[in-house]
Amino acid sequence: MLASPVLATREPAPLNLRYQVTFDRRDVRMDRTGTYDQITMRGAQEDQSIQHADQPSLPLVVKWFVLPRDRAIESVDISVDDESPIDGEYQPVPVPREQGADEHGDGGDRLPDDPPWDPSRVYPETQIRVSNEGTMRGYRLATVAIWPVKYDAARRSLSIATRMSVTIRLRPRTADEQREDILCRRPGTNDGPYGEIRAAIASTVQNPEILEQFYPRV
Repeated sequence: MLASPVLATREPAPLNLRYQVTFDRRDVRMDRTGTYDQITMRGAQEDQSIQHADQPSLPLVVKWFVLPRDRAIESVDISVDDESPIDGEYQPVPVPREQGADEHGDGGDRLPDDPPWDPSRVYPETQIRVSNEGTMRGYRLATVAIWPVKYDAARRSLSIATRMSVTIRLRPRTADEQREDILCRRPGTNDGPYGEIRAAIASTVQNPEILEQFYPRV
């Protein structure tokens, strides 16, 4: 009989990933548009999500994370460690009901005379959301949307979280979920002739140490 091969012991994948993200107050800009203010931020996207239609449009920052191969995201949480008020009173442009509408609306419509949101609330309701998760070239990747700027509608005030803690809670992937990886080659043979794919992922994600821990080179 052939002897059974000795398998290397692999460190169990974590159930939680925790990281800090930082933002700079100086990156936020307010530009007057009629009776509204366009709130933008360097390195951020404009919020066009249909879930936020008729709510204040606030800067949206997308962060990439690499996940252990046998884990999927169960939930994400975010907490504000440091926050800085932004001087002045503002009335952000509302998120359009239809994607692609400009500040004057789509089809000749105009911005509403009065803000369409609840004047007693603070926006956004949640400052984090998983926007995408999947496998690329054998690596498990996820994009997380973060809203660092908040708007207090009652006070017409803005504030920015300059330091936030992100917690990604993981769960084991099911057999059905892992079937999508069957045709994926091993990462070490799928990184490009000079390792450029792995290098690009390492420079994009917030947690490149996961690559060395759970995707060893072969």
